[in-house]
Amino acid sequence: MKFTTRIHILMGITLILCLGLTSLTTVSAESAPSIITFEIQGNTHIPAEKILGVITNTKMGALFDAQKVRLDVQAIMAMGYFADVQVKTDKMLDGVKIIFEVFENPLYKEVQISGLTRVKPETLQSFFTQKPGEVFNTETFKTNLSKAIKSCQETQGVWVQPRNSDKLGIDADGVVKIDLVELKYGKIKIQGLVKTKEKVVTRELSIKTGDIIDRNVLQDEISRLMRLRIFDGVDPQLEMSEIPDSLDLTLQFKEAQTGSFSFGVSYSETSQTWGGLLGYGESNLMGLAQNLSLDLNYSVQDTASRQV
Repeated sequence: MKFTTRIHILMGITLILCLGLTSLTTVSAESAPSIITFEIQGNTHIPAEKILGVITNTKMGALFDAQKVRLDVQAIMAMGYFADVQVKTDKMLDGVKIIFEVFENPLYKEVQISGLTRVKPETLQSFFTQKPGEVFNTETFKTNLSKAIKSCQETQGVWVQPRNSDKLGIDADGVVKIDLVELKYGKIKIQGLVKTKEKVVTRELSIKTGDIIDRNVLQDEISRLMRLRIFDGVDPQLEMSEIPDSLDLTLQFKEAQTGSFSFGVSYSETSQTWGGLLGYGESNLMGLAQNLSLDLNYSVQDTASRQV
């Protein structure tokens, strides 16, 4: 029999196991039978005691409660070892026996990673900690995959995610095939400019829509913009894009005060003259990141001193 465990990826790199919970018939409190005992069926490698240990809502001796049984089914699925859990009841004495029938995942063999161009797949293999021959655990896998994806961002500067996450799973041979895609830039938005013309920013940017997102390249772009000395800060923000396998980039600018005025006064006893300096500087003339510098020097003869 072939088992395939499906795993879905939600943004934020959160993985959610698709659970096909068996529907349970609701029994009214007046007619609900007492629970005499539990039984685990279908397990081959996972001990029944381990499964029984997570059944905490349904109690022996209590009345049958479909909602509590459903919570225990979810708890068993959350262990990560099973592709499905079904519930059956058998009459027993003056009550019922609840049977949890579990369907174990295949035995794990290996992870195969494809689709990467900037990151070497072998550098991610060490994040997957399950050993060959163990029952595949979806909870362990999604934790490992999240760490691998986070490592791509932090050490390589590249944003990745599984392609076709609804098809991500383990096959009957125990092989988990992960087709990763390196996310690209979607729309590039420029915000916060008041004085500066947008073309000043765009002429400095080398990144464009469709380029693979690389944090190191993005930092170089921001450094180049800051060297213009017309901005106090540039805040890059990535968000979901309507373009597949892409993130939109918003560059939020805070413009600097670029105009300056200076003056000075001096007096020379030798020539008995007063001197002055007026200066004006602008490093973002007309919002085009062009420099303008004006200096005015003047001197006045001290006639009062000469008369003395």
